[in-house]
Amino acid sequence: MRREAALAFALLLGGCVDTELGLDATVDSARVTVAASDVVTTRLETTYRVGEYAEGDRLFQPNGIELYVGETLVARMVPSVPPTFVQRVSPGESRMSPILGEDDMATDPRSLCGAEVRVLIRWLDASTMEIGMTETTTSDVTCE
Repeated sequence: MRREAALAFALLLGGCVDTELGLDATVDSARVTVAASDVVTTRLETTYRVGEYAEGDRLFQPNGIELYVGETLVARMVPSVPPTFVQRVSPGESRMSPILGEDDMATDPRSLCGAEVRVLIRWLDASTMEIGMTETTTSDVTCE
């Protein structure tokens, strides 16, 4: 009973309780580059976390990156992660990692130049086989 009362009191005071029961990811920043050869690359600084009340460790596995201008899909990428990437996240923990992507067959890559780009990342919780996704927008686009 005391725990519930403390929780209710914290919420009334504007406190925040992490109620995420599974894996969640957010893109903190996104950078897109269009090379002179029209190869599109992206770097997504990503935070992934598991709520403190989750039932066990989770395994974060990035599966796909998509770049849109308006409603038009411009690039689709298979993500890669650095060798220091840690997939496993325990309850109450969060990790940060860059997620990289490259597409050398983008449709109209120059449409990314000067545009606000919607970035969608799809991921899998490999411990439960649940699919998740998150999106952000960026105007941090470099065209060479």
